Amino acid sequence: MNVKAMALLMVALLLAGCDDKPEEEKGFAGLADDAAHYAQVTPGKTFLFPLDHGAHNDFRIEWWYITANLKDADGQSFGVQWTLFRNALPRSTAAPQDN
Repeated sequence: MNVKAMALLMVALLLAGCDDKPEEEKGFAGLADDAAHYAQVTPGKTFLFPLDHGAHNDFRIEWWYITANLKDADGQSFGVQWTLFRNALPRSTAAPQDN
């Protein structure tokens, strides 16, 4: 590739990255939605089990842990933990539409 073609390619690549304004910084995408649209954690909540083992759809994020101590066939001990995160979809402030 000659120098002129290389220069044109570089200019094209640089121009392809140009935009009118930078994209708004949202941090962790799962938390980009305003927290005011979701239920808030409050002190003194009374839990009701087994109902509270499941999802709480009014909250923006929650997670569950499962931990275990295991042994293999040779008696070697292992500790394991599995974590499941639930992130709510962004809530719309617009009125629901009839379908």
